[in-house]
Amino acid sequence: MKTRSYSQILDSMAEDHVRRDLNLAPAIIARIQPKKGLQMPPKMKWISAILLIAIALLVTFYTVPAVKAAFERWFGYIPGVGLVNEGQIRVLEEPVAVTRQGVVLTVDQVVLDPQRTTLLYSVDGIPGNAMLAQPNETTCDYKAILRLPDGSQLLATPQGIQAWASGYQHRFDYAALPASVNDATLVIPCLFQTQPGGAPEDWEIPLHFIPAPAEMTVFPVIEIPTSTPAAAMTPSATAADPGASLSLTLDRAVQMADGYLLYASLHWAGTGFDAVDLIDVEKTLHLMDSSGQEMRFELHYDEQTGMHPDQGQTVFAIRTAPLQTPGPLTLVIDALLVNLPVDASFEFDPGPAPQPGQVWEPDLELAFGERSLSIRTITAGPTGLAFEMTSDTGIRTAFLLDREHPILSGYSGENGPGSFFNGFDYTDTLPSGPLTLTVTEIGVEYAHTLEAAWTPPAVSALQAPTQPAALLTASTWKVIQAEQTGLPAGLPEKVLTYGPADQNDLNGVWQLAITALDGSQRQPLPDGRGDGSVSPDGSRLAYTTLEGAIRILDLASGASSLVPGTANGDSNPLWTPDGEHIVFNRGVGIFELFIVDPDGANLRQLTYGAGQESTLGWLADGSLLYSLPGEADGWIVYRLDLAGGESQVFSHEPVHSVSPDGRALDVAELVFGDLWKLTVTGLDGEDRRALNDDTLSVLPQLWSPDGQWLLVSVTDPTAGVPASALINPYTGDVVPLPNLQDDAQAWIK
Repeated sequence: MKTRSYSQILDSMAEDHVRRDLNLAPAIIARIQPKKGLQMPPKMKWISAILLIAIALLVTFYTVPAVKAAFERWFGYIPGVGLVNEGQIRVLEEPVAVTRQGVVLTVDQVVLDPQRTTLLYSVDGIPGNAMLAQPNETTCDYKAILRLPDGSQLLATPQGIQAWASGYQHRFDYAALPASVNDATLVIPCLFQTQPGGAPEDWEIPLHFIPAPAEMTVFPVIEIPTSTPAAAMTPSATAADPGASLSLTLDRAVQMADGYLLYASLHWAGTGFDAVDLIDVEKTLHLMDSSGQEMRFELHYDEQTGMHPDQGQTVFAIRTAPLQTPGPLTLVIDALLVNLPVDASFEFDPGPAPQPGQVWEPDLELAFGERSLSIRTITAGPTGLAFEMTSDTGIRTAFLLDREHPILSGYSGENGPGSFFNGFDYTDTLPSGPLTLTVTEIGVEYAHTLEAAWTPPAVSALQAPTQPAALLTASTWKVIQAEQTGLPAGLPEKVLTYGPADQNDLNGVWQLAITALDGSQRQPLPDGRGDGSVSPDGSRLAYTTLEGAIRILDLASGASSLVPGTANGDSNPLWTPDGEHIVFNRGVGIFELFIVDPDGANLRQLTYGAGQESTLGWLADGSLLYSLPGEADGWIVYRLDLAGGESQVFSHEPVHSVSPDGRALDVAELVFGDLWKLTVTGLDGEDRRALNDDTLSVLPQLWSPDGQWLLVSVTDPTAGVPASALINPYTGDVVPLPNLQDDAQAWIK
């Protein structure tokens, strides 16, 4: 599958022969700043999320004004960078990596167009003890400065943010560089969210830029003529002018290798609304194909999406699944979130010296005509205030200000139905009381149907699914569930499971249990915390207790004992193939692998990494596979020689486990639509067998002892309820286990 190259777009925007999407960087998420909009995730609270505090603080100081999407003409779309303007395009000559004290900083990509300079850099190998542990800890003065040859400096705010246990990747949009400037230096005084002196500081990375090569991956942008008429407002919607209007347009489409990226805009005028945004996207936003069937899509964030109240416009984007049928696509919105201006002030006295974490419960009621809200709690942050609010009159959000003191930045979101929050940071320290606080806006749901349609070019063979035939699809799964199928012969009759103690209360206490495959004969292990491993001879179960130590249970006699030397923080025991030792995790934040004899003897450390190392299983030669989180939600799989103690990179695939004979792997990949695709492959990556297509989500749990079956969890996204099943990757047989509700951990022989 190909994407259009730089030169091919210049030659012909209609050309269909393009090279594969390089996927150079993760998806860009929305910036955190007031009025950004677009369904900001609900739990963005600086009292519990240190990462978000720093981002919000950076916004005011360094934000480069966003380019107005509605008034631009675009050259193309570059993965990880987004839309780029027409004109001369330059790029980083090659990725630049610098290693200091085991920490690797890599400038992954730089793209320069006439409007901006986009830079992505990543860091890996940050020691766990260098990261912040508490919200009130002092962080280093994080900046990413682009220093030009004349000594001038450019500053910007991180736009796209991805983090993992030992590092992160950030994207910055700087101002455009003069065409004559082909060199710069990236200066980073200290790494993001690290303690002063906790990690290497004062990084300086020289960069060199060259004209974009012809083979660079660029997807074509199709500008869509606006033909959708404005939809008149209903008289009861607002006290707006008679000519008030609210409309939806499809503005542009990016032809990706596996579907389209569609940019759309909400427009409002004369409505009396301060802002208009999406709401409950899963329920109110629909993409229909030419046959009237709903298509799957994902909401996409980049620097062009967001709210522009001064223009009466909110821009959003969705990424579609591959098109299966020709004809028009129709975007439908059933309801919106509209912000109404209000003005209600109240007095609040935090005392003479408020402290971070201090909580007040004013239980204050504020009325706005027929609507009202209750301020339940006010919480002091390091430099601001957070407000927890509720409403049973339809208010979904509210915005508060302190007009008597300078405000640096703010945010808001929903906790759940009728519960929401708002907060802001002061430019200086948190002031003493009394304070006069004002609710300036409330957000309410507005039921109003909007539609916009566009007919893509003829469906290209390049956009048709290319995955191999899968054993399980949504249609075959429905048929299989309706059949009466007996359990395969030769399998153990019981499994170790982990699930809710009360099967009717998924949010209650969970526990380990020994359960029959049909879900019956459930025997709880009250002190089991959630992970266990059965010895190769089937006689002993090693599991983690609620206290954190590792216990061994004799399955025949029922006698159990703690493994001496194990303690709180130890978890995930795994027997060695000979049954002589147990490998387990130990640590807090960073989980290294250790090995010990069942009697507590010969305890030693196996790995010395910088993240949470997860065991995957044993290869036929006795070496251990384990994984560590990598960049951009990826994984790195290592092969450990127990005798020599050396680890080598084995794979970059998201391997879940190894078959009992050590000759096959099951790979669980998160694909479009937040679905899990399960593949079984040989150790060399050959003989790949797709177990499901993109109409189902299938997660592996464990292999059968003979290596012929995988016990999995199957979820049909149209139903939403997971169900267990056995799949034989080699014969294609599928056996549903409708009554096995818990997660399987190990076979009980």
